[in-house]
Amino acid sequence: MTSILHLFIFVFCIVAAGARARFIQRNLFSVLVFAGIGVIHGLVPLLRHTWLRFPETPEAFAAALYCAVGLPVFVMGWIWGQKACKQELQTSLVAGQIRDKSPLFKLVFWICVTAATTAFFLRLWVMGISISDALHGGRFEFRFSGGPIAAMVSYGCLLSMIPGFLGFLINRKYALFGVIFCIAFTTLVFVVSRGSRGLPLGILGSGLVGFLISRPRIKTLNLAIVSFVTIAILSLAISLYEIRKQLATSTATEIGQLLISGDAYADLLTRDPLNYHQMFVQVCKMVPAQADYTPLATQRRILFFFVPHSRFPELKPEDVNATIGHQVFMLPKNAVVTIPPTIPGDAYINFCGYPGIVYLLALGWAIGATISLSQRSYSLYLSATPCYLYYVMMGIRGQPYELFLEFVFLVASTYIVIWTLQRVFNAQLPPLKRPSLRRIRPSIARRQVACNFQASSGQQV
Repeated sequence: MTSILHLFIFVFCIVAAGARARFIQRNLFSVLVFAGIGVIHGLVPLLRHTWLRFPETPEAFAAALYCAVGLPVFVMGWIWGQKACKQELQTSLVAGQIRDKSPLFKLVFWICVTAATTAFFLRLWVMGISISDALHGGRFEFRFSGGPIAAMVSYGCLLSMIPGFLGFLINRKYALFGVIFCIAFTTLVFVVSRGSRGLPLGILGSGLVGFLISRPRIKTLNLAIVSFVTIAILSLAISLYEIRKQLATSTATEIGQLLISGDAYADLLTRDPLNYHQMFVQVCKMVPAQADYTPLATQRRILFFFVPHSRFPELKPEDVNATIGHQVFMLPKNAVVTIPPTIPGDAYINFCGYPGIVYLLALGWAIGATISLSQRSYSLYLSATPCYLYYVMMGIRGQPYELFLEFVFLVASTYIVIWTLQRVFNAQLPPLKRPSLRRIRPSIARRQVACNFQASSGQQV
């Protein structure tokens, strides 16, 4: 029965993603999220039970049933939220409007490059370490050094996901600059952080999203390129888990050999990042039998994000990821752990079981509405669209608190940058809205989008 539930989850999510993939540029984020949920909570557990013969325990059935009920509700809430905030704007028209104002956005490009690079080295300085110290220290030795100041400075590194995306929307030369920056900054962050994968993969993903959205029409070659790069990023997400364990003791040649060897992909169904559903199974096993629920802990942390946990533990509880590590996986209290519960796990532990289904509906609605509204503001657009892959990875892990803070920072930062440049150069940006093409035949609508895009880029139509 457990396998049937996982099969249902996988089929439902893939059908939902496939239905929205027809207009991939407009629905890219929802396609990534729905497909990711289907793989993590549907396909992988299904293969574990059928191929690897994992036993169908009561907690495995409970987790599968919760996902089979909650995740379709989450998807329906998402679609409902998008329809409630009607998305009348085509993403390729946004690309055209940015291309029209390319001198202004060229400055945004270089400001983000400078700010991200400065934030990276400034964080090391605040932590009181050098690059050599970071390279020779343990993986978690310096992660939480420097206190709240280092944590705030580290948010500046998130701006590194904008240049790779924005370059494709400006011109070919800036697209090349963006790709070079993405590769260089990804390598720097991964090596110095001793194996952190979230931000490096998000930076690479921002370039992929920029390439896809900058196309006036999606051709077979474009899909082939996107598919190849997507598979490469997913392969990196799996292999880097093993590679980072040997990062300090191996040469670059040895790391390259390990990357293409079978050892880096051994037991991939039972380890990070494909084993996230198993973490939720463990949560269902231990909570509430041996560990307590954490009522509204994540939501209180979001509401009182500006309050220090050490001084107001009742208002702002401990990070749920750390609580799960200590209480569910029985790790020592002094251990630095971040064990994500996944989206349904976060709902389960914060809303005491099945009442979390209602929360998943509201969460889906809020995300769908936010993605639609992000098409109506340049700061929202640049804070959401380049980070699609990063948000998918963090969201599926079940880290809404971190996502909230990072999104707020990006919105505030991009708004300040664009507002300042407009005042300094007396430039006015056109509003990101236009009459809907809903009543026009799809073929005519797509032709108009392509013509507007080519006209904005200076091509002869």
